[in-house]
Amino acid sequence: MTRWRSYQSSLHSSNQTSTDIHSWETAACVLAERSLLRTLEGGCQVPVAATTRIESHDAAGASIRLTGRVLNLDGTKCLESEAVAVVLEDSQADALGRQVAAMLIEQGAAQILHEVLAASSVPRASE
Repeated sequence: MTRWRSYQSSLHSSNQTSTDIHSWETAACVLAERSLLRTLEGGCQVPVAATTRIESHDAAGASIRLTGRVLNLDGTKCLESEAVAVVLEDSQADALGRQVAAMLIEQGAAQILHEVLAASSVPRASE
């Protein structure tokens, strides 16, 4: 019985510690980046990049800049788009990712990714 209480106590301590170090701004950045990658159906084997930067943060939320890039296989063509949004909720971070992905698609990212996938036989994320 003593070991169980010790285990429960350590679990409580671990959960409290992880809550204490959680950064909602970082979580929002990760959500925005993953949203962009998910929208473009990008994974580790396609030349898609997403990076975020926190411009500012206050009680109204975090102002996050998301930059997305898509490159062709030989690197001779690079599409880039970015947008800034104030994020306070997960849905806003997701929307930011989808917005930048849509901008890249308008520039021709879908065609580049189609060519990359056809040349490399990499299955799309949705398959």
